[in-house]
Amino acid sequence: MLKVMLADSDAENIRNFRTYIKMAFPDIKITGYAAPDKDFIGQVKEQDPNLIIADIHFLGTGALQKLRDVYEFFPDKRFILYGTYNDAEYMEKSGEYGVINYIYRPVKPGDLEKSLHHALKVFAEILRVETERRKLVEQYHDNIEMFRDRFLNNLTKGHLTDESEIMQSLNYFNIRLTPGYCVFTVRIDHFKKIILTIDEMEKYLLVYKILLIINEGLKRIGSGAAVVNRLNTVSVILGGNLPLLEAIKFCDGLRLDIQHQARTNVTIGLGRVYNNVRDIAVSYRESESALRYRHYMGYNTVIPIQFVEPMNNITYRYPLEKEERLVYSAVTGEYESCRELLGGIFKALRACGPLPDKLIPKIIMDILFRISRFASEQNMNIDDRFTTFFPSKEVIALDNLEDAYVFLNTALKSFCSYIIKLKEEYNARLVAKVKDYINENYGRNIPISSLAAQIGATPEFLVEIFRKAEGMNIYQYAIDLRIKKAAALMQKQGMSVLDAAKEVGYDDVKYFNAVFKQLMGMTADEYRKASQAP
Repeated sequence: MLKVMLADSDAENIRNFRTYIKMAFPDIKITGYAAPDKDFIGQVKEQDPNLIIADIHFLGTGALQKLRDVYEFFPDKRFILYGTYNDAEYMEKSGEYGVINYIYRPVKPGDLEKSLHHALKVFAEILRVETERRKLVEQYHDNIEMFRDRFLNNLTKGHLTDESEIMQSLNYFNIRLTPGYCVFTVRIDHFKKIILTIDEMEKYLLVYKILLIINEGLKRIGSGAAVVNRLNTVSVILGGNLPLLEAIKFCDGLRLDIQHQARTNVTIGLGRVYNNVRDIAVSYRESESALRYRHYMGYNTVIPIQFVEPMNNITYRYPLEKEERLVYSAVTGEYESCRELLGGIFKALRACGPLPDKLIPKIIMDILFRISRFASEQNMNIDDRFTTFFPSKEVIALDNLEDAYVFLNTALKSFCSYIIKLKEEYNARLVAKVKDYINENYGRNIPISSLAAQIGATPEFLVEIFRKAEGMNIYQYAIDLRIKKAAALMQKQGMSVLDAAKEVGYDDVKYFNAVFKQLMGMTADEYRKASQAP
């Protein structure tokens, strides 16, 4: 049932609307009438209609503002407005505030009927969308654990770096973690051999059972979250700033529980404790690295990273993914992106404290080697110029982060400018290929997608570089070429308009003449006659 509120100072209009609606629209119920001397928004809230049929003059001089206010407070409400022809422009502006139709006074029954039928369709569509959304929300809540696990995986892998975003997600998923965060990773020992002896379902049940055992253990300390990140691995985030010995004791207890209840041996790698949630990813990388030492530290045990790498606080904090993006940005000439990524890399290095001697040049050289290698993989011949931008002697002499940042930032700016020049030369060659292709095939239809595939570029990219280079789009260039070729055929060979049109790819002579006149200032026939005149 569609609920309607009427808003008009004219009592006769109200009676006519009410009578007509009751007679012709049994699915519409009039819930009430707006009084001119009362707060309009308050009346809408009290009567709660779906649709408001209102005289634009009833709303007064601030009608547009009232419509905006109602739409902001009640975005599900809709309006049908009516007024004089002088109000047309004013009423059209109201469309963005929930007005679905407007009609002119005096309101004719036929116009009102059309508007109400339209309103019923609008609300039927709204109901359909709302029903679909409710179903979607129900399905989402049924699968919310999947999204929780995805969040935890992204958090441990370092894909989330904004602290406020991380805290919001932790609260949303009701994950209780108190500051002082560390990660330990539980990996099934000799998993490749185990799966040879069990079926597919048992393979998944095994890691699921381990997850359940870990979750039971986490309940005892009240601050932690676990997630399966590989078929043989569960990662666990611990909160509460547990001292190292207590963390080892807790992990060892879990190891024994898993051994007893799941009849499976596991090795646990334990990362360091950090106070910022964004450093959970650092601790995760440390826990993964600790597991690599199980081949000589022993399987079925707990391996803290402090035991195997007591002095290393750089490797796992270093933002390798930023370096990878920096390499790409440099080779594509995107200096602003390089500058931003470089800032993030050096921020991470500063957080590591004093760096070992000679480490800074090694880090810089590694970045430069990757840039050079990626450029070579792209078949960019920059070897002769590379040392000009990045002199190795200057790199080797760098002994502090600030000088290193200034050097690399300045060098990358010059390098990116050079890359942009190379890209412009490459783009010019692409444009030349496009023009050559069109010159050879102007007599047939050339879809941009096919042309782009022939040239070796995306259609969007090709269209953009061509427009910048030629000041016109590809279609305009092709049409211009066709008309010029047709004009030459008529002038030099005396070809007829019909034959010239067909020769350059136009089957419709009428359309050909229209294009010809637009570009040449006269019809093709006039041009032919003029060119043949003595």
